[in-house]
Amino acid sequence: MPRAAAPDLDFLTARLHGRRARIADGPRLDALARRPGVLELARAVAAPAEVVGAEELQRWLRQDLEREVAALVPLVPRAGAALCDWLVAGARLARVKAEFRRLLAAPAPPRHGPLRPVLLGARALAGERPRPFFFEAALDHGYLVELVARLRRLPAEDRLVVAPLLLQDADLFHLRLAARGRFGYGVAPAVLLPFHVSGTLLPRGRFAAMLHAP
Repeated sequence: MPRAAAPDLDFLTARLHGRRARIADGPRLDALARRPGVLELARAVAAPAEVVGAEELQRWLRQDLEREVAALVPLVPRAGAALCDWLVAGARLARVKAEFRRLLAAPAPPRHGPLRPVLLGARALAGERPRPFFFEAALDHGYLVELVARLRRLPAEDRLVVAPLLLQDADLFHLRLAARGRFGYGVAPAVLLPFHVSGTLLPRGRFAAMLHAP
């Protein structure tokens, strides 16, 4: 993985300003939500002409984000580059999840670059439980554990800025576990508790209390 000796702050600033101009917040997000169809939405976000369906648009948006984050890797110092690398790997999880039935039935998971350890861990954590919910939760768990580990390696001043965003994503995973697993599927708290990701804003004890709530 290429590394930069020092961050190119001018270029990074220009990239951030460009990204800020593309963010759909407030009135622009409302306007996008009111588009009458997928094709109109695709044109509004400047998707290529060949993007005409919902799945194609979702795929293009994921891949566009992957490319943008991957382009940051050679522009930031070592710990930041490792974090960006892992964010790119996380964007590929959606494609991996689509293969989960074959992965669960296979004697060994196929190669998926840096995600291979996550796949191996997910199969072990999901165990023999047949529901897709367990395997997808195990994949997310493995990804988030490594994400938190890479976040901790950032310099303190960078971590102060980045941590709230990434840890919020991890705790949304905890919320989904409780809402879907415990209260949607009726999974026992003891089964869900091992999926907790340490080092987030939601400690294990509070997560356990959520799972045991009536």
